[in-house]
Amino acid sequence: MRLRVFGVGVKKRRFAGAVPAIAGIVAVVAGLAVIDKDIHTQLLKLLHGDAMTEMTSMSVRVQDSAVAAFRIVRDQGMEHGPLTAFTVAAAVLLLLMLKT
Repeated sequence: MRLRVFGVGVKKRRFAGAVPAIAGIVAVVAGLAVIDKDIHTQLLKLLHGDAMTEMTSMSVRVQDSAVAAFRIVRDQGMEHGPLTAFTVAAAVLLLLMLKT
């Protein structure tokens, strides 16, 4: 896609923001692996072991954690309605901000 800036065609790079984001995520995971032995062990299993088995196991754990988190949020949301509404609005605004 080409944009016109001051009458000159400029090529727009679609994935220009994705590269620094991915690099940041890799840096955080690498830093955590250096600091925490459990993360280091899991990362080594993922890299050297059967990747599909490790990914399936990891996805089940993430799914279980997400279900538990949503259950806690639901229970707390019933007790703290205004705070929950503010948190949801903040999350929506954050997603919109990250999208643009």
